[in-house]
Amino acid sequence: MRKWIWVLGAGLLVLGISITYWFYQIVFIANVKTKTATQFFYIPTGCSYEALTDLLTKEQLLIHSYSFNGLAPILNLDAHVKPGRYELHDGMSNLELIRMLRSGSQSPVDLVLLEYRTLNDLSKFISRKLECDSAELQQCFNDSLFLDSLGFNHQTIISIIIPNTYEFYWNTSAKQFLLRMKKEYNKFWISNRIQLANEKGMSPIAV
Repeated sequence: MRKWIWVLGAGLLVLGISITYWFYQIVFIANVKTKTATQFFYIPTGCSYEALTDLLTKEQLLIHSYSFNGLAPILNLDAHVKPGRYELHDGMSNLELIRMLRSGSQSPVDLVLLEYRTLNDLSKFISRKLECDSAELQQCFNDSLFLDSLGFNHQTIISIIIPNTYEFYWNTSAKQFLLRMKKEYNKFWISNRIQLANEKGMSPIAV
């Protein structure tokens, strides 16, 4: 009887060690393989968990997709898929990747805004850098009520752009972009600059 207890105990010990080692591999062992030391991964707005795993597989970012798919639902990633631009590092573990995606810890885009002659030029440039497309931007540029709330119209809205470098999240919408530009516009046009413009017989928009 004692012999069987020892055998059973030894078996349970081996099983426990095996489960622990399996769990360690699933959670902590490197499972991200990028083409370079770092690689950006984009999750579009409205992306489902199934679509997310398809994207990871399509871009061949996972060494073992089964281990990621096994851990992600346990850590509730399937209920917290957040859009954005994520900077993945070669050799990341499943835990590191899932924590990054679940928390929405995305990497911002440095958007260098210059002077643009037309709204079409501006729309094309922004759509190449952010998720919102040129059609969405053009819709905002033609929304008289929205432009009026910003203090502009279709003819003057392009003057809302103050040339500079700004940080934006990739999934910024067209309206969010223009609302941010309005804040930057207000920061730039402080009282002394407005006074200088007035002394030259000009308004900020005219300048």
